[in-house]
Amino acid sequence: SAVRLPQAAFRQYRQAARALREQAPVSNTEIEGYVIAVSRQPGAPDAWSSVASFVEGFGEIRVKVRVDAQQHQLAGQAHLDGHRVRLIGTLTKAGRTHELTGHSGVEVLPVED
Repeated sequence: SAVRLPQAAFRQYRQAARALREQAPVSNTEIEGYVIAVSRQPGAPDAWSSVASFVEGFGEIRVKVRVDAQQHQLAGQAHLDGHRVRLIGTLTKAGRTHELTGHSGVEVLPVED
């Protein structure tokens, strides 16, 4: 037998699906954008970089990326020089924060004409 659902139920299902998608890690996600912030505590082995990027299914977002000292230096130089960067990894979301983990490393892209 057929089950009939009110139109309002579909809106609720879409909202629930969106909320679950936002919480589920998305592996093999490519981000490409500009480094907008870098931070590193003195003596710490790693640092944080933030990249402003358009990510399919998420739109324009700010993604935090934990990097080692060498990658931190690359990200900082890309920021100073106005170069875009590319990384591939697992995109996670906790609250309002997006983070890329298990990433491929910072790839500095050439300036487009």
